[in-house]
Amino acid sequence: AVSARWVLARASGNALRALSVVVLPCVSLKPVMSQRQVTINASLARCALASDVLAIVRRDVAEFNVVNCGTALSRIARAPDGRRLVARNDDNADIVSLLETAAGLVRHHCRHVESRQLASLLHACGKLGVCHDLMLSCDLLASVTQCTGIHAEKFNPQELSNSLWGCAKLGVGVDHEIITLLGDNIAASLKKGGKGGTDWRADWTAQGVSNVAWALATLGARDLHVERTELLVTLFGIIQLRAKEFNAQEVANVLWAIAKMSENASENNCETTTDPTRTTETGPQNEPEASRAAHRASKALASQLTKGWFAEQKRNGKLESQHVANVAWACGRLGL
Repeated sequence: AVSARWVLARASGNALRALSVVVLPCVSLKPVMSQRQVTINASLARCALASDVLAIVRRDVAEFNVVNCGTALSRIARAPDGRRLVARNDDNADIVSLLETAAGLVRHHCRHVESRQLASLLHACGKLGVCHDLMLSCDLLASVTQCTGIHAEKFNPQELSNSLWGCAKLGVGVDHEIITLLGDNIAASLKKGGKGGTDWRADWTAQGVSNVAWALATLGARDLHVERTELLVTLFGIIQLRAKEFNAQEVANVLWAIAKMSENASENNCETTTDPTRTTETGPQNEPEASRAAHRASKALASQLTKGWFAEQKRNGKLESQHVANVAWACGRLGL
């Protein structure tokens, strides 16, 4: 009898150990996209109109995963009727349902959501013009911020640029946690991959750099922003180094951004001890480091604005009247 009990206990122990090996790890496995969700995603991707996307949302949103939510928002943002149906419209039950579903999925699967999915959500919502209050009420911004804190170091340059751009379009405050997370990782990423290259997944393009500058200025960043000194100095350093790579739109965006940051500082009554009579090639000697870096970057860009450069940009179809207007305003504001 004792021997029988011993054998039974040992068998039970082995069974429990087997269960712990086989079953327990499944709890932390990444959610697998079901065949139904693959089918839904294909249907969303074929939609040309936002109204068609919203019809699928209305019917199937309970079965969506994070990928489906991102695809739906991206298709709506690209559709010709997207902004008309969605922008600043918190009465659209389908949009509210989609945003709430995305927020819940991101929050529930926080450790398994990919950086590209977070960037896609922010970029699509920004492009679509979803109002900031709606993002807050649906808890999507808080959920994405929480996940970004976990995965920020995994973002590639394009994802960082798109995410910050989306935040700027959404009207997120410059001191919001997600801006700090993205900004810190943009600074680190620029330092690693700021010399230029052809692979956007591993390096920064001129467009990505210009989008970051535009987004920071739109968010309300100032060239005297002490908390952003490392990011701004790194960003302006890359712009100065790669000034020849920027096309007309990128030059316009960056010069506008530098001028806007200077204007933001003035509007916030930021006091400096700058003596305008004591200047060097890099700007007034006692200006903050980021201001001097901005001065060097703007001068490097302005040096490219020759008659031949404008002619080449026009010939390549890169020059628009808005670009010229932004460059003119920025150069006037900066005294270039």
